[in-house]
Amino acid sequence: MENSLNKNTHINHTHGPSDWQYEEGKQNTSNHNRENRKYFNRAFTLGAAAATLAIYGGQKLLEPGKELAQKASNEVQELFNPQTALMDETDADVKTTAINGLTNKDIDFDNYTEISLGDGSATVILDKGANVRTNDMNFAGTHPEDNRHTSIFQAEEALEFEIDGKIYKGIGADKTEYLITNIDNFKQTTDGKKINIKDGIDEDGWVAVESSETTLKQE
Repeated sequence: MENSLNKNTHINHTHGPSDWQYEEGKQNTSNHNRENRKYFNRAFTLGAAAATLAIYGGQKLLEPGKELAQKASNEVQELFNPQTALMDETDADVKTTAINGLTNKDIDFDNYTEISLGDGSATVILDKGANVRTNDMNFAGTHPEDNRHTSIFQAEEALEFEIDGKIYKGIGADKTEYLITNIDNFKQTTDGKKINIKDGIDEDGWVAVESSETTLKQE
């Protein structure tokens, strides 16, 4: 028959050039995609690292500016509203007060009993919010018509101080329990943080500490 195939006729299933070129093309495409992903991952990692360094570097660059701004703010405040301590030279976390309105009066030691330390020493822990005062009177809320106050500074976090010299305990003129000791004990914390209290802030050198907010340790 004209259209019949001879039994000996061999049907060639060998792929032609276009077939292997197609397969090779698919392989090349796959390899190319893998390479692209690899480069993309590298670029993403490098980009993320660069962004992190840029942010960190930017923050570091801004730090001197922040310090200068704070220094300028302190200088302006010192010019128009002088404080009890020099804040540029204070690294303890405290809130100072204005010298204007700060009152001084003698403390009546008849209301206090000396704490005998013998050969030992003591530390005082000011809790957050505790004040060191020029005397044992708190005017807060009692004279709204003026700005009288006795606070030299207020602790913004718990601060520990080494006590050198005499220390007394008793009830103050405002019926609050106080510790009385020398102002020099509160110019540096036990961990080395400074409070640069100005000279002459307290006339007699004795200050009252709100002992209801402190812990006394005798050694």
